[in-house]
Amino acid sequence: MASYWDIEVNLAGATPTDLNMNHCRLNTAWFTGVSRFGSVTFTGDAWFTQATFTGDALFDSATFTGNA
Repeated sequence: MASYWDIEVNLAGATPTDLNMNHCRLNTAWFTGVSRFGSVTFTGDAWFTQATFTGDALFDSATFTGNA
């Protein structure tokens, strides 16, 4: 059984570099400004039902292996 992080993380003002969020489950997420997910691979299902985007969300060349 895979273990998951189940925490609230505030990355406001951060510029994550080489961020590894494997096995991370975000219950609620806020994305302010332009959010870029270029060339990201989402393994399994990727749901954004409780995510809030205040700007554009760009998924150029993103790969989804499950439902999105």
